[in-house]
Amino acid sequence: MRAARYILFAACFLVALFDGPRAGTAQERPPIRLASEIDTSVFEGQILAFQEAGERLDPEKALSFLAAGRFERLASAAPDFGFTPEGIWLYFELFNPTEEESWRLRLRENFFQGFEVWFVRGSEVLELLEAQDETTPFSTRRVSWAELVAAFELPQGEEGAILIRYRSGGSTEVTFNIFDAPRFGEWSSLMTARNFTYYGMLAFLILASSATWAATRQGIFIAYSAYALSALLFIMHADGNTFRYLWPNAPAFNAFASVPLGVAIICFGANFARQFLQTTIYHPVFDKVLVATITIALALGVSSLVVDTQLVKKLLVLAAFGSVLVFTASGINAARTRFREVRFYLIAWSGAVISSAIMTSRHWLGFEISEDVQFNSMRIVFVLDAALMGLAILDRFNALRRSQSDALMHSLAQAERNLDLSRRLQALEKSYRLATDLNRNREQKVADAIHDLRQPLHALRLRVQDAIARDSDVKAQARDASAEIEETFGFLERLVDEELEDHASGRNDRTPSEEDETVSLQEIFDAVSHMFGKEAREKGLALTMGRTDARLRLPAMAAMRILSNLTANAVRYSDEGAVELAAKAKPDGTLSIEVCDTGSGMTATEFEAALPRAARLKNSEGTPGSGLGLAIVAETCARHGLSFKWIEKEGPGTRLGVMVPARLIS
Repeated sequence: MRAARYILFAACFLVALFDGPRAGTAQERPPIRLASEIDTSVFEGQILAFQEAGERLDPEKALSFLAAGRFERLASAAPDFGFTPEGIWLYFELFNPTEEESWRLRLRENFFQGFEVWFVRGSEVLELLEAQDETTPFSTRRVSWAELVAAFELPQGEEGAILIRYRSGGSTEVTFNIFDAPRFGEWSSLMTARNFTYYGMLAFLILASSATWAATRQGIFIAYSAYALSALLFIMHADGNTFRYLWPNAPAFNAFASVPLGVAIICFGANFARQFLQTTIYHPVFDKVLVATITIALALGVSSLVVDTQLVKKLLVLAAFGSVLVFTASGINAARTRFREVRFYLIAWSGAVISSAIMTSRHWLGFEISEDVQFNSMRIVFVLDAALMGLAILDRFNALRRSQSDALMHSLAQAERNLDLSRRLQALEKSYRLATDLNRNREQKVADAIHDLRQPLHALRLRVQDAIARDSDVKAQARDASAEIEETFGFLERLVDEELEDHASGRNDRTPSEEDETVSLQEIFDAVSHMFGKEAREKGLALTMGRTDARLRLPAMAAMRILSNLTANAVRYSDEGAVELAAKAKPDGTLSIEVCDTGSGMTATEFEAALPRAARLKNSEGTPGSGLGLAIVAETCARHGLSFKWIEKEGPGTRLGVMVPARLIS
């Protein structure tokens, strides 16, 4: 009895041993039992697969490979061989226990570069169900559906098998469903309604934004429309409806279309981010990153003309994820200073990060995420993105309206100040005309006064006109301009009053013994900077003033005459570079006030030749001027005990100095 048991155990062992090599054959598992609708999960462990290695097989040879055990049983329900140009063969068996005979095998793919399906019974190929490649238009499909569908017949109680060969220009991952004919009709109608609901929402937002752009001509709306349109076309292409409705006779382009559409989404998304966040003005670093994002996307698109398209498509998945991160980071950076204006923008791109991460994880990290989850997340995100971006634009314009209202109130107050400034300007000009009338018989003094007063009045007129023309400027600019104008007006009014007082008393000029006032040299520097700053900036010159706490025992008008004439000449004869005023204390207690420019320059000999009244050097021909500037400086310095001299300078330009003795420094 014990021996019989040993013999039985040995027989079982041998049966198991010799039965083991059949573990990879199709007979190991019962065939898939058909029902009204077979979900993707049912295919788990049921699919046998083989990847070609350079040699293209025909179906008979593929079946011989299957019989020889060269097909591999897949553990997952979705075959995925990565990004490869090789052909993939799939095989699974079916059994029909139902009364329905007509069936539809649906693939969650809109297009393959090569796609063939056969119905097999036993080891014999009975029928070619579908054959599509890059040359077959959409109209050749036996089942008119946006995705790949193969129709086959399997009567009740019979078994059969499906043999598929496909070749992909992108990812090779594919999922299946099987429906009976009535259920497929219901399902396809439901999917059509769902898809076109998404399309309709996006199309409505695009039309509304385009109409708003046509009415307002605001570039942000056309940028938004371009991004939303590229998103719409990308979704339609993923669903297969672009091939079905937009270019049904262009299968070769359809195989490639995901590249330009993916590039368009990245580029138009970056352009929208730049315009909405105004990165060129407020965030120049992020603006450069966004421009780089556009450049990379365009480079990938162009490279697809010479590089394997599969590689470009895979890189575009990564580029899309990176670009969404850049768009989100740009929004976070903007939110640090103006969150209310960018809140909807930030929420929208945060959702896009999730969808893009799903696609990247699937194609780059190998995570098992179904295509339905991926594309449904894309649909939802694109629609929400488009809606939230529209809200973001409205939010921004509401904020802009509020700021415009504040600016209007400010402009009213500024208008009152401008009116007062205009009145004061008229009074100054009236005083100026009176001064010239009173001094008509004193030609030299009149010429000097006109020369000295023309530049500050011209500068003030430009400042006032500029302030009036910019009523809607920001508050900080208005305050700065008002302060500068107020300071210059006050200084000029004092100068004119002094001149009129001298004329009324019959004095020609004060003598050094009568100088009983002091003036801050820094105030003179500041007044000169305000007077000539605008003209210097318009010429592209840097006008710089040194800092000093020196006070001079000189009339303010005398000090102003000297420095304004020297600065006017320096700015007039310099076309680039800088003009600098500085005060340098000497060891002997004297003070050297120097004006240095980067103009055409003059030699010591030319300096002496330019001192007489109305003298003009040859290199000043064609430049406006009266030839009085240096003469007025020299005469004013001599009158008040100062010395005026030419100072040697390295490099182009001229350096002139006024030496103030220690007795005139307080």
